[in-house]
Amino acid sequence: MSLSSPFVRSLKNEIGLFLSVDIFFRAEWGVGKYPQIAITTDLRKGIVTYLIVEAPEAVKRRIKEGKVADRPLAIAALVLDECLNEWKIKITECRKKLLFYVSIS
Repeated sequence: MSLSSPFVRSLKNEIGLFLSVDIFFRAEWGVGKYPQIAITTDLRKGIVTYLIVEAPEAVKRRIKEGKVADRPLAIAALVLDECLNEWKIKITECRKKLLFYVSIS
């Protein structure tokens, strides 16, 4: 899986505790398929907002079904997990083809 260099910005209070964190990154889950994720958090209020562009269908389904843990960055972890799963499927398909060609040569 390819992951673009993430953009991270944070705001801390006078004693060094995080007040907010903003993150943007782009993952890859196949040739030409790039989900982009923007996350902004307000840790004082416990609010996390996600903007996901080109999310894999499995991610959309799991979010709609409410199958996401209630913790910070859970949706980002879900997107990355699905990206890894898609790569696993693609690599397995390629491996089967390669093994077939090796067996007939």
